[in-house]
Amino acid sequence: MLKQRSARMLAELEKELGRMEVQVADPLDRLVQGLKLVREALAKLKTLVVSAPFENEAAEIYFFKRIRPAFYWHLIYATEMYTIETGIPYINVVDGRLAESWSTAK
Repeated sequence: MLKQRSARMLAELEKELGRMEVQVADPLDRLVQGLKLVREALAKLKTLVVSAPFENEAAEIYFFKRIRPAFYWHLIYATEMYTIETGIPYINVVDGRLAESWSTAK
């Protein structure tokens, strides 16, 4: 039961992330919204596990070895991409010259 419900939740998360990828143009906004979606999915997964305990030790091992990492890689990816995007220098044209700033453009 846990496998099926978590697989459905993961498919729904990936579908939402794909939809957001098309709808949101700004990369930083897209990453922030993606992080929010992933955190919500992880909270739902946690609620699911707490409400329905594991059937046996093998099911618990499978969950922590296969199911949970499938959700967490989305969190790690979005966090790393956000870190990269916010670290890119913003280049601005001032008086016909390039002026470099390490702050983000906004």
